[in-house]
Amino acid sequence: MAKLSQKTHRLMMLAMICALCVAALIVVTVVLPLRGVYVRGIVIAEHWFQDRMMELGRKTPENEDLVFLAIDQPSRSLHEEDPVVVAASEPLTKMRGPWPWPRDVWAAVLERLCESGARLVILDLLFLMEGEGDAALKEALDRYRDRVVIGCNLEPWSADYEGTTQWSLSLPADSILAQGTRMDARVGYVNFWPDMDDRVRSVQLETSMDLLSGNEPRPDSAWYQSLSAAALRQLGKGDLIPAGPDPYYFRYTQMGRETYKPRSIYGIFWPSLWERNYGGGEFFKDKIVFVGPSAQEFHDVHPTAFGQMLGPHLHMNVLAAMLAGESYRRATTLHEVMLICGMGLVAWLIIAFVQSPLLRVAIFTGGVVLYLVLAVWDFDQWGTLLTGVGPMLSYGFTGFFCFGYDFVSKLQEELRLRRTLERYVSRDLAHQILDNREDYFSALGGTKKPMTILFSDIRGFTSITEEMDGAELVPQLNEFLGGMVEAVFSHHGTLDKFIGDAVMAVWGSVRSDGPKVDAHRAVAAAVEMEQRAATVNARFREEGKREFKIGLGLNHGVAIFGNIGSVERMDPTVIGDAVNLASRLEGLTKQYRCGIIISESVAELVRDDFVLQTVDRVRVVGKSAPVDVFCVLGTRGSRAEEEAGEWLGGYEEGIAAFRRRDFAVAAEKFRQVLEKRAGDYLAGLYLERSEVFAREEPEAEWDGVVAMESK
Repeated sequence: MAKLSQKTHRLMMLAMICALCVAALIVVTVVLPLRGVYVRGIVIAEHWFQDRMMELGRKTPENEDLVFLAIDQPSRSLHEEDPVVVAASEPLTKMRGPWPWPRDVWAAVLERLCESGARLVILDLLFLMEGEGDAALKEALDRYRDRVVIGCNLEPWSADYEGTTQWSLSLPADSILAQGTRMDARVGYVNFWPDMDDRVRSVQLETSMDLLSGNEPRPDSAWYQSLSAAALRQLGKGDLIPAGPDPYYFRYTQMGRETYKPRSIYGIFWPSLWERNYGGGEFFKDKIVFVGPSAQEFHDVHPTAFGQMLGPHLHMNVLAAMLAGESYRRATTLHEVMLICGMGLVAWLIIAFVQSPLLRVAIFTGGVVLYLVLAVWDFDQWGTLLTGVGPMLSYGFTGFFCFGYDFVSKLQEELRLRRTLERYVSRDLAHQILDNREDYFSALGGTKKPMTILFSDIRGFTSITEEMDGAELVPQLNEFLGGMVEAVFSHHGTLDKFIGDAVMAVWGSVRSDGPKVDAHRAVAAAVEMEQRAATVNARFREEGKREFKIGLGLNHGVAIFGNIGSVERMDPTVIGDAVNLASRLEGLTKQYRCGIIISESVAELVRDDFVLQTVDRVRVVGKSAPVDVFCVLGTRGSRAEEEAGEWLGGYEEGIAAFRRRDFAVAAEKFRQVLEKRAGDYLAGLYLERSEVFAREEPEAEWDGVVAMESK
C-alpha cells in the first residue's frame, strides 16, 4: 500500500509540473501576444522555426513566363562599352548619362517589350516628380494601358499627439499618369512590411491609411493595391486576390537570385544582344517582364527567410506564388493552445511511464523529430504552418522539469547512501564503488593489474610539528591537504589513504581507461597539486603562516588491489613493488630538488603530453635493478615548455655525453645550460660530476647508476 501511495504521489507531482509548464507557455506565447506584449526572443525563435519549415517544405515552382530586366551595374556603365553602338541608339545614348535616366528611356523600354509581345510590363520604379521625357512615357503608358503596371510608395511622415503614425501615398507625377479620385488600376505600391525580426515573409495585397495607422478601416476608407495585386488585375486574374486586408503568406521560389536571373536592361537596345539573347524580341512573347534595380547603389534589398533579396525578386516571388496558388496560412490561436497542451501531455507520459533513461532520451528525441516531420508534412499537404517554439518549449520544459524531479528524487536516495559510505572510505572511492559496484566487490578479493601510484609528502614536516602549536597546525594542514585531495579527485584518481602528512593516490585500481590515460591523469594531478600548493602558500605568507613544501613521486607498474587488514578491520588498498618504488621516488625529490619525480615507466606513457627533464639513473633501497627517473617541468604547450626550449635540449645532450663517458663534452654542455638557466641544480650537479670524472676516469664497470642509501 505504501509503494502504491509513493507511485501515486510521483505521478501527481509530475502532472502538476506538466500543468504548470503548459500554463506558463500558454501565457507567454499566446495570452501576452494577444495583449500586444511579445517576448522578443520567443518571437525571433518562432520566425527561425518558420524559416526552416519554408526551407524544408514545398516551394513555388519557377514560373518561366517571369523575366527580370535589371538596372544593373553594366547598364549603369555604358560609357565603357562600344561608343559607336551606343551613339547609334537614342535610348543607349541617354542611358550613358547620370541617374535618373530621362523618362523617354522607359517609354522606349515599354514600346520595345510590348511590341515584342510581352503580356505585361511591371515597372518596379517610382516616378514621383516631373522630369525630362514625361510626355513620351505618358504616351507609352496610355498606349499600352492594359499591359503595364507602375509603382508608387506609402511613406510614414509623422506621429500625432497620441503617437499614431500618419502615412502618405506618393503617386507617380501627374505629368506621367493623371490621378483621379481613385487609384489608377495601373499603379501599385511597392512596400513590404517585415515581421518583428525585419524579415519579409508576407505581402499586404491591399491596405488603407486607417489600417496602416493601426485603426479599424472606415466604410469610406480609400483602399490601395500592391504592385502584385495590380499586376494580377492587369492579367485578368483579380479573382486570385483573397478578400480582406490580412497578410498574404506566399511560398518562396527556391532561393531568390538563383531563380530569376537578372538580365541587363541595356541588352534590349544592343543590336547583337537583342538578336542573340532575345531572338529579335521573340523571347518576350507572352512574358511578364519586371523592370527594376539590381545595382548596389540603389540599396533595394530586403531580408527574407532565404537571405537578402532584391525588391524585384520579392515581387516576382509573390506574383509567381499567387499565379500558382502557392500560399500558406499560419496556425490559429486555438491550434497553438492545443499543440502546447498536447506536447506537454506527451512529455508527461514519457517521463511518467518510461523508466529507462536511455529509452526516455530515445523516445523524447523521436518525439521532436516526429513533430518536425508532421510540421513539414502539414505545411506541404494542408498549407498550414504550425507553430514550433510554443509546443517545443512545452515539450522540452515539461520533460526537463519532470525528468529533473525524478532525477532529484533518485539523487536524494543516492546521496544518503553515498554520505553513509563516505564516512568510511574516501569520497572518490565511494563514487567508484557506487558507480561500479559489481566490478569493485569482485576486485576486493585481490586483483593484480597495472596502476599508476602517486605519493605526496610535506618536506620537513617533523620540524614543522615541533615549531607550531597543534591547534594552529591541524586546521592549516587540513586546508592544505584538502587542496591536494581535490586535485586528485579532479583527475579521476582514487585517494588510497593519508599516511600522516603524506597522500597516497592511485589510478587504475578500481576503474581504468588504459595505462596511458591513467598515467596522464596522475601526472596532471601532480602538476595541479604543485600549482595548488603554490597558491595556498602565497596566502599563508600573506597571513604570516608557515609554508608547506611538497614533493611528489609517481610510478606505473603492476600492483595488487584488495581488502587488506585483519578480521576486525580491513581497508581496500594497493600493495606491491610498484607502490614501494613510488614512495622511494617521492623521497628523491628532496635530494634532487625537484617538485615531481616520475619513473621511466610513467615517462614512456606521458612523454608526448608533458615536458620532462632527465634526473638520474638510480638504484633505490630495496631494489637491485636501476631505474631512470625524470622531473616533470610542466605540460606541453604551456609557458614551461617555451622556457625549457631554450636550455633543455642542451641539458639532455649533456646527459647523453655523460652516460657515454664523454665527460669533457658533457661538462661544456652543462656550463652552457647554466649560462642560460643560472642556478639549475641538476645542471650544476652533473657539471660537478663531469669535471670530477674528466680529471679522474671512473672504473671500467661504471654504468652511471647512483645507489640510494636511504629511503
